[in-house]
This record gives sequence, C-alpha cells and structure tokens, in this order.
Amino acid sequence: MAVATAGCGVAMAFSIFTMAFCIFIRYRFRFEETIRVNLGLHVNLVGSLFLLNLAFLINSGLSGRTHPSTCKVLGGLTHYCLLCCFTWTALEGCQLYLLFVKVLGIYIPHYLGKLCLVGWGFPVLVVGVAGGIGSYGEYNIQTTDHQVIAHLCWITSKHLLVHYITNCGYFGLIFLFNMAVFGVVTQKSCSLQGTGAVQGYRKPWKVALVAAGLFCLLGATWALAFLTYGISSTPVLYVFTILNSLQGIFIFIWLVILYYPKTKETTGSLSYIIRHDKNTTASQD
Repeated sequence: MAVATAGCGVAMAFSIFTMAFCIFIRYRFRFEETIRVNLGLHVNLVGSLFLLNLAFLINSGLSGRTHPSTCKVLGGLTHYCLLCCFTWTALEGCQLYLLFVKVLGIYIPHYLGKLCLVGWGFPVLVVGVAGGIGSYGEYNIQTTDHQVIAHLCWITSKHLLVHYITNCGYFGLIFLFNMAVFGVVTQKSCSLQGTGAVQGYRKPWKVALVAAGLFCLLGATWALAFLTYGISSTPVLYVFTILNSLQGIFIFIWLVILYYPKTKETTGSLSYIIRHDKNTTASQD
C-alpha cells in the first residue's frame, strides 16, 4: 500500500505532464489528421490512468472510515476508472489495427468523438449493472493466515465472479488482441525494412516502438496480475505494484523520446508507411 500510494502520486504528476505534452504536439501537427487522432487517443489513455490513480488514493485514504453507501460509490468509481483504462488500451490496439492492417481504411465522421463515447461510456454500463446487483462495498485485504491488513472500497468477496468476469476476463481478451496486433505490426514493419521500402530518416521500427510501448507499459504490466498466485505471489505483487504505479512516468518518457525533438522524423515514418501500404495495395488490385 505504501509503494502504491507513493507511486500513484508521482504517476499523477507525470500524467499531467504527459497530457500537456500531447496537447502541445497535437496542436503543432493540427493538419496531420492521423497524428492528431493518435495523440488524442494517448491523451484519453493517460487521462484514464490519472483518474485511476486518483480514485485509488481517495479509496485507500477514506476506506474503513466511510459510510457503507459512500464506500459503494468509491468502489464503483474505482472499478469504472480501471475499466476505462482497459478500454482505452483496447482502443489503442484497434487504432493500430486500422492503420497497419486495414490500410485503405474507411472515413468515419467524428472518429475520435465516437471512440470517446466507447472509451468512457462502455464502462458506465458495466459498473451500472455491477452496482445494480450490489457488487460494491468494503473489501478486506488479508494475509495467508487471514489477518486483515487493509480495507478498500471495491467488489465485495461475495461477488468475486463479477471481478473475474469484468476485470480478469475483460483484460485477458484485450491483452490477447493487442498482442496479436503487435505481432502483425512488427511483421509488417520488418518486411518493409527488408524490402528497402523505407529509406533514410523514415524508420519503421519507430512505428513498432509505438505498439511496443503501449503493450509493454500497459498490457504487459497488467498481465502480471495473472501471476500473483502461488508461491511466487509476493515478489510478483511487488513488481506488479511498482510497474503499474509508475506507468505515468514510463508513458511520459516514452512519448517524449518518440515525439520530441525529432517530431518530423516520427511523423514522416508513420505517414510514409501508411502511404506506401496504400500504394502497394492499389497496385496489386
């Protein structure tokens, strides 16, 4: 709890820096629609992470001393923020799929607005159903000898099936999908590099780095939760807590390396690969 609390505070600060940086770069490339959509996705992803850290800090600070009704609200809020983070991770994977698999694409009016409707709206439905069946309340964190060491407002022990379905099952599907997209993007980037289609400053491995950063900083770290059972649970829990509580720092560093100061290089690489794929597909047809 101490590690998570300290890490969340630092992550929130860097999440604010990251959102400000993305907004600045997005304004700089206001005529590059692809870059604007990508940065818009990043802002929403980091925003959901900021809200998750904030909800956890409020939850850990007030749980055990709140009215049962207030605890249910805190539990639902924390669950909502977690699902938003997972959903925006899935939307990042979908965006990469549309860019590098469905390269010809289809114009979608108000594309980013519709993504926001899904990213922020779908978790509302899930939390609403879970709250309707009384899933939220005080949850006790216990040691192996059943000694209570902390209290959180979360999904109660009587409704653990809700946790396994909405958290473990939902994230598991997202993680598998994102890893599949990552494999396709990596293969496509390597094939372009091998054929010499990308030359000079246009380096397709930077595009693969975008996917790798998303999956490693989000998907891979959350996947450690599946390893927190058995004899290795204690060290894995420490690694899981540290990595996930410091995501704001990792994402900030990752975006700065990618987009600044060589923003034109990154943009050129991304735009060129997409245009090259479109021309290649058209010539094949």
